[in-house]
Amino acid sequence: LQRDSNAVFSLAWSPTEALLASGSHDQIVKFWDVPSRKCRRTLQGYTSSIYLVVWSPDGQALANSSMDQRIVRLWNPGSGQCVKILEGHTNVALALAWSPDGQALASGSDDQTIRLWQANTGQCVQILEGHDSWIWSVSWSPDSQCLASCSADQTVRLWDVGSGQCFRVLEGHSNWIWAVVWSPDGLVVASASDDQTIRLWDKEGTCHKVFQGHTNLIRTVAWRADSKVLVSGSADLCIRLWDAETGDCLSILKGHTGVVTRVAWHPEGKLLASCSADATVRLWDATSGECLNILEGHEGIIWSVAWSPDGQQLASGSADETIKLWDISTGKYLQSLRAVRPYEGMNIAGIKGVTEAQKVTLRTLGAVDD
Repeated sequence: LQRDSNAVFSLAWSPTEALLASGSHDQIVKFWDVPSRKCRRTLQGYTSSIYLVVWSPDGQALANSSMDQRIVRLWNPGSGQCVKILEGHTNVALALAWSPDGQALASGSDDQTIRLWQANTGQCVQILEGHDSWIWSVSWSPDSQCLASCSADQTVRLWDVGSGQCFRVLEGHSNWIWAVVWSPDGLVVASASDDQTIRLWDKEGTCHKVFQGHTNLIRTVAWRADSKVLVSGSADLCIRLWDAETGDCLSILKGHTGVVTRVAWHPEGKLLASCSADATVRLWDATSGECLNILEGHEGIIWSVAWSPDGQQLASGSADETIKLWDISTGKYLQSLRAVRPYEGMNIAGIKGVTEAQKVTLRTLGAVDD
């Protein structure tokens, strides 16, 4: 049904220029110059899918992790050079987050630990231990003093970054917790779980709200910039908007026919973008709940959606191996971004003297065998 050998898993816009970073199954990080629609750089050095790409707040560095390596790499987007290799995890880093002040990077891993890395030296300054299973998500407090983490062990932990001590263990979920997000005002942490609920916690460990209504697991949540509204996307095919103060469900956005994989607020907070396993992106009026546009053109699951910093364009990345750019004012598709691979279109059917492993590599680099 879908071509996913080079699926695009992660997208991130540079905060300072019209540059888009992508991570995909083809083991390459790519930098795209958006005005020209050209791939400016390809960053190689991996042997498995690129799982995450995350820009530093000043746009001067990009961090990424991959599916089969235990390292995190830091790249200089200007030179395309790998400037730091962060080693220490004993399993894959599933979560990455820069501190808001740009001084540190947090990585959460399948090895049940979180590591804090000094951005300018690449040194590991803290190892945060306490979770009993995979760590799926990490989120910094706005003042860069605390870190929240969530895990398949059904807990959220709050950490003092300076001391490396866990000062709160937040218990209440009854299944894996996929996402944890600190509110922009720093007052509460939201956690989303396979138990079909979202919980709001304060630093003292009190659970103030339990949002109930989804009928399947919740993988994605995002705060509006004013910290008053939270949006969630679920495998029940619905998106819900929640009033953070009252706990009321403000709207239920329906229309997707597949699992909602990501939700993202427009920078001004008036629009929402969602993407799904149904191969569509939808734009929503966040006040009325009306679907303003259905962006169609992908041919596989859409894993990632990201707004440009000015809010004029939206990027979506899919299992169909493409990134698409959309004009938000018109809802029109602008262009697909897909780098030409070195063996694009080469037919290797019947080729002699090549091992099966080499054929896999050639196919990854664009060759076909039909």
